[in-house]
Amino acid sequence: MLTAQHAPSEISLSPDGQIVVAAEGDKDEIQRWRMSDGSRLQRLDGPTDSGRCVAVSPDNQYLASGSEDGSLRLWRMSDGILLNTSQADGKLLFIVAFSPDSQTLVSASVDKGSVKTIRFWRVSDGRMLDSLTFATPGQLIIAISPDQRIVALTYPDKSVELWSLNDHRAVAALEGHWYEVVSGAFSPDGKLLALGGGDGVIRLWQVSNGRLVRSLEGPKGSVGSVAFSPDGRMVSAGFADGTVLLWWENDGSLLKALQGHTKAVESLAFSADGRVLASGSNDKTIRLWQIIQSR
Repeated sequence: MLTAQHAPSEISLSPDGQIVVAAEGDKDEIQRWRMSDGSRLQRLDGPTDSGRCVAVSPDNQYLASGSEDGSLRLWRMSDGILLNTSQADGKLLFIVAFSPDSQTLVSASVDKGSVKTIRFWRVSDGRMLDSLTFATPGQLIIAISPDQRIVALTYPDKSVELWSLNDHRAVAALEGHWYEVVSGAFSPDGKLLALGGGDGVIRLWQVSNGRLVRSLEGPKGSVGSVAFSPDGRMVSAGFADGTVLLWWENDGSLLKALQGHTKAVESLAFSADGRVLASGSNDKTIRLWQIIQSR
């Protein structure tokens, strides 16, 4: 178990399985630990406002962090040197992710006037390449596909839309959630979308046609985070009561219930080999769970 000074708002694991990274939501710092023994590594001083999101590049060369003041920072993973800082025209940057080739960063932010914006950045120099805005009142960006082509948007009426970032248009409508959707994640191949609601239910949707594949029942209360294993075979979810559940994706059967957190689990991350699941909680701890796959 790793102890943070503040509740981690998002965690990420390095592709080589050696480092745990966390953005501490109430503090302007990025914390890092060694996975093998839990020792704390160099702290990265973040922006002037609270850190909200982090991501490690697939090639393990870079660490990106986003904050509540709209700043996007790129660090060198090996020594924690700050390489560049980009500024979104907003007050909250809440999603940051690398492209599969580690050459492009995508960010999602809430800008002035509550406009939501997705921006694409070149990693080599921090230059903004493109942007797309969403101005519908109450609209929220919940997840971006790994290939950076599809975004999932939620609405106050509990509906969800999938938008093509290439064509700038809606390509599917997902209807069936009875409570507000509060968390989401695409499968590694981008074919499935897992959405968690305030009712403790995770629904799996087929991205190509918007069809509901199955529903996964959890404890009562909001789903704070969802994640797919790197091979797409498992789905995990963290809940308001501190429970973490693991299911097999292909038939929805429960693989494991992980108990230990005392407050809501807000972030989940698998190791690259799928053998470790990290969970970050409002109890100010990060737990590393050994995953044994029996089939």
